Amino acid sequence: MQPAGRYGTNHYGVRRDGPFGRRNYTVVYAIDCPDISRLKFGRTLKIEKRFAAIRSISPAPVILLGYAWMPDETEAQIFDFLKADRCHGEWFHRTEPVRSIAALLASGKLTELAVAIGMEGLIPQDVPSNVSWGVR
Repeated sequence: MQPAGRYGTNHYGVRRDGPFGRRNYTVVYAIDCPDISRLKFGRTLKIEKRFAAIRSISPAPVILLGYAWMPDETEAQIFDFLKADRCHGEWFHRTEPVRSIAALLASGKLTELAVAIGMEGLIPQDVPSNVSWGVR
């Protein structure tokens, strides 16, 4: 995992019980902008407000693919995992690895997402791999 401070990571989330134990959680989201072939990953505490803000400033239509409460450091871990595909800021080129991570988040496969981005150490051993947590 990346040290605190990289990619703006700090203790931003809400301390709560969740699928990865008691820790700080934030809402991690994936947004697609098909017209420019970019995907965005980010974090927030208020997804409706954040998506409305992004939609209002975007020069092209955007689609909220999915979101879930994840450990606070998940966004930084996604950014590090996908660093070769980063376009600018929180936006990534629509490559296969980027689409795969977005698909895991959108489908609620949070355990698989954690494993894919190198966060398997946070997964409690007694949680079945097919359990989805806090996904819409």
